[in-house]
Amino acid sequence: MKKTLTILALLFFQIVLSWGQTNTSTGTNAGNSGNGNSSFGNNAGDVVTGSDNSFFGRNSGALTTSPNFNSFYGAFSGQVHTIGESNTFIGYASGGSTTSGAQNTFLGRTSGFGNTTGAGNVYVGYVSGRLNQTGSFNVFIGHSAGFNELGSNKLYIDNSNTSTPLIYGDFSANQVGINALPAGYTLNVGGPINATGVFVNGVAVGGGGGSSQWSNNTGATPTTIYYNGGNVGIGNFITATTGTFKLAVDGKIGAREVQVTLADPWPDYVFESSYKLMTLKEVGDFIKANRHLPGIPSAKDVADKGHNLGEMNALLLKKVEELTLYLIEMKEEIETLKSENSRLSEIVKK
Repeated sequence: MKKTLTILALLFFQIVLSWGQTNTSTGTNAGNSGNGNSSFGNNAGDVVTGSDNSFFGRNSGALTTSPNFNSFYGAFSGQVHTIGESNTFIGYASGGSTTSGAQNTFLGRTSGFGNTTGAGNVYVGYVSGRLNQTGSFNVFIGHSAGFNELGSNKLYIDNSNTSTPLIYGDFSANQVGINALPAGYTLNVGGPINATGVFVNGVAVGGGGGSSQWSNNTGATPTTIYYNGGNVGIGNFITATTGTFKLAVDGKIGAREVQVTLADPWPDYVFESSYKLMTLKEVGDFIKANRHLPGIPSAKDVADKGHNLGEMNALLLKKVEELTLYLIEMKEEIETLKSENSRLSEIVKK
């Protein structure tokens, strides 16, 4: 009777233990401690004492002790992990060096393998984030993406281990580079850009060959920039139509240097022997009749049409060169008169 009671007591105790036991384990040395853990594979979750962990694969989570909510899938995934929580490692040796890192998601063979204490990282792709040990809050997407990156708060999207990926981001600085590093810009693009529309502060500044405008109304005098099929207009009251001008400005322009190129020949042709220089009498008659120099636009023409800066400079130079010829001609006449006057003086003395 006593023996029977002892057997019943042992059975009851075993039943009580089985009621409190919620772990599932399969494999040599697969963990069977803690609560709500699943361990499948030799040494999977071998020493775990935490709760709600899932270990699938040989040596997955083999050294995990007290953390909770980890999921390791793949041989040697999270193999030296000890205390970090809420990690998800999927792939052979993913997170293989992680010890106390938490809230990491590594997907791909040896993705995040070098991570030891970094937290909040997301690595997706074969060997993505391979060398990053302590960086946190990185996002690496693609084959070998972020392989050599050692910092934190970085974004890599590419299919290689290049340091200038297709898309690079710095979350801490809110900067993005496309085929280039941000270089201090919010957006830096390493190549030409094609877009159906570009907006500044919600206002279109270009697109599709149509017209658009951008207004800066922060100052006392607002400035408007119009873009119309490759033509640009700047000014407070300027219309969106710039006419035949590539750049139209309603206001003063300040510049340290202006260079104008002309298709017409520079007026040095005035000094050619074939050039017909008007006589001073002809010039005088023209001025009396037209009230402006020959070849120079009248005041009315300038008021109605404006004037071309390059052409006007050439015309003024032409007049300076013609004036130089007149001065040379007058000097020759003066020298002739002086010689004739000297000869007459000698005759009078005699």
